[in-house]
Amino acid sequence: MTQRVPRRRGRVAPFDDWWSAVSGGRFFTWWTLVASGLAAVFLLSPISGPLSPTETAAAMFASFLTWVVIVLVVFPVAVVERRLQRPTVRGALVVVVLVTVSLLRPFLNDATGGMLFGLVSEAHWAQRIATNALIWFTLLPLVAAAASVYEESRRSGTRLSAALSVFEDLQRRIAHYGDENGRLLTEEIRRLRVQRDDLLDRAVDFDAVRAFADDVRATSHRLDERLQTPIDHRPGYALSAGERRRPRTGSFLAQLGRPPAALVLVVYFLASAPYTVMVGGWPLLLAAGSLLVAFGVIADLIARWAQARATPPVAGAVFLVVWTAAGAGMSAGGAALTSIAAMVLLVPLLSIPGLALVCAIGVGAMNRAEADRQSLSQLLAATSSLVTSQTARARDPLWRGVDLLHDRVQSTCVIFAARADERPPTPEEREKFRRDTDLAFDEILAGASAGPLVGDDIDGLLATWSEVLDVRAEIDPLAIAALQAPAVAAAVGNIISEGFVNAVKHSSARAARVRVTSAPDGSAVSVAVVSPGTLRAHGARGLGLSAFDDRARLTQVGRDVVLEVAVPTVTAPAPTRAPSRRWDAPTEPVRVPPRPAR
Repeated sequence: MTQRVPRRRGRVAPFDDWWSAVSGGRFFTWWTLVASGLAAVFLLSPISGPLSPTETAAAMFASFLTWVVIVLVVFPVAVVERRLQRPTVRGALVVVVLVTVSLLRPFLNDATGGMLFGLVSEAHWAQRIATNALIWFTLLPLVAAAASVYEESRRSGTRLSAALSVFEDLQRRIAHYGDENGRLLTEEIRRLRVQRDDLLDRAVDFDAVRAFADDVRATSHRLDERLQTPIDHRPGYALSAGERRRPRTGSFLAQLGRPPAALVLVVYFLASAPYTVMVGGWPLLLAAGSLLVAFGVIADLIARWAQARATPPVAGAVFLVVWTAAGAGMSAGGAALTSIAAMVLLVPLLSIPGLALVCAIGVGAMNRAEADRQSLSQLLAATSSLVTSQTARARDPLWRGVDLLHDRVQSTCVIFAARADERPPTPEEREKFRRDTDLAFDEILAGASAGPLVGDDIDGLLATWSEVLDVRAEIDPLAIAALQAPAVAAAVGNIISEGFVNAVKHSSARAARVRVTSAPDGSAVSVAVVSPGTLRAHGARGLGLSAFDDRARLTQVGRDVVLEVAVPTVTAPAPTRAPSRRWDAPTEPVRVPPRPAR
């Protein structure tokens, strides 16, 4: 199931992606700084003809100095970009900066090279301005988009990790709570056995049995009060230093991704085309383009093969080697086809693998961040379900104890007291009372459960997530009736859990609203989970949503992310006067003890 995001008419996906990168508020970053520096030195140096090695080095250094000046001038603009609220204004600001740099940079390059090194370049202003514009309007938005995706995935992963740490802490508290329940039941049952034995060792009358029954009822009430008490509740959570994600370890080579070969080849070809035409005309450009495509395709095929069969460090090393070889092949081809200076021939040897490396670092970072986020999403959903079931198991002995003490043991006491009121019980009746109460006591200590009532899983899930989110939930009367079907209740629980995971991923505003409504004819139950946040315009296929087929819709509605899923169900009559159920965080499950088997 892909994420469905409202799209404006007349706009295509590539332009949406490009505009999102330009107007997203984080265009000027360390990533774009490094990419622009490499492009300025190796792709856009003022080399307009055959130069000596010294002149080529001087031209590259002049281009570097020009880049430093531009960075210092643009730095205040980067600060302003962070503070602008409207995407249209941010995008317009970035476009104006890119156009200005594209227009002025060739003149600044010539001025710097002429003043410092006495370089004289051929004008060709239109070609050089066009080359600058192509680089700044293609390479930098791609790098900015990669940085944005990486940062979003990193923040999402951090929030997921923080929520996961809360559940892990809750698991420890549940284990402690379950141990305390076991000790409490053992002590109470031992005390009741002692009192019962004292009762049976003396003369038995109605008042003595009634006193024991009153103690049984009081014990049942104490256990029920413990059921209503939250499990060491700690509302909300904060991302403390101890909850921050631990940095990934691994070699530099292992963290390289495999970028699209077409991106590397197109950017280099566009940047080198004007110089190639000046040196050898259109025939040389055609020959250079053919060599570039051949070397690039071979390098990409070998990198693909290594990525599929080798370990990540080896695949990273192969990637660097093959793209360096592609650069060397272009340098060798330039030496064979032209008579330009050897220093200029080093440009493809350095720029092609350098450009591939920049793209590989970005792709690798995005892949790792997205893999971490998906892994944490699955782990968080599984852990929340586990915590819910663990909570139910920790409470089960108390539920069973309340039920058996209140019904079976007290019923046995009532029958025994009625007989004692008429006449002293016979030895056989005393032994039967001892045996019946022992069976109930043993069943309580064994922790046997009649199984949770339908709907308890939803209650428990909401209670579990109230540790992490400010949960508000509402279920209408018809939906309450539909949830009596275990399959429907399980499906609704899975959807709510997925919605809560999305709430943590998409925003640091820790809140979620749940609405469960039924169709008038009872044919389906609609589940909606609403939480603050922002979806990416083109999200990857969600692993959690894929389980719901085409019934799931994940949309952006104003400032909220909305997950809606329709669950088919069997028509069931609604209760005549059942009120809507509402939960307010912190939520704790409330369960009516099951009736004993008769």
